[in-house]
Amino acid sequence: MRVVYPGSFDPITLGHVDIIKRISAKFDQVIILVANNENKNTYFSVDQRLELIIKSLSECGVKGNIRVEKHSGLLVDFVKQQMCDFIIRGLRRASDFDIEYDMARLNKHISGVETLLVAADPKFTHIASSYVKEIAKFGGDIASLVPKIVADSMKKN
Repeated sequence: MRVVYPGSFDPITLGHVDIIKRISAKFDQVIILVANNENKNTYFSVDQRLELIIKSLSECGVKGNIRVEKHSGLLVDFVKQQMCDFIIRGLRRASDFDIEYDMARLNKHISGVETLLVAADPKFTHIASSYVKEIAKFGGDIASLVPKIVADSMKKN
């Protein structure tokens, strides 16, 4: 089975890496899909995010059945083009469920594509990309929140 794990990954966190590691052990192929929303103001460009994901997964020992892609447009169009079986979405806390559930139902309605919701490991539930960016902006230590390559890249910017 092939699955797509979409997100902005701006930046990829250790929570993202954990979910990728776990789902790659369960499915034949995992496509990490980086959202390329030109209207969104991101910390890293889409190409920088692709590179950081690839380097982060290597750094964290995640190998094998993973591809990293970018896409503009509807997620379900990409899923169908790639003949994937499921969309994977991570849940950090209960409040994420309502948003993800609605999106899963909408994607199912317009395309027939199912979404699997994966609960974050409790040791990562407090980590969000937006928090990482805020901490980095003020010179805080993000080393325990993101792969080393990401922390180093954020220090340079």
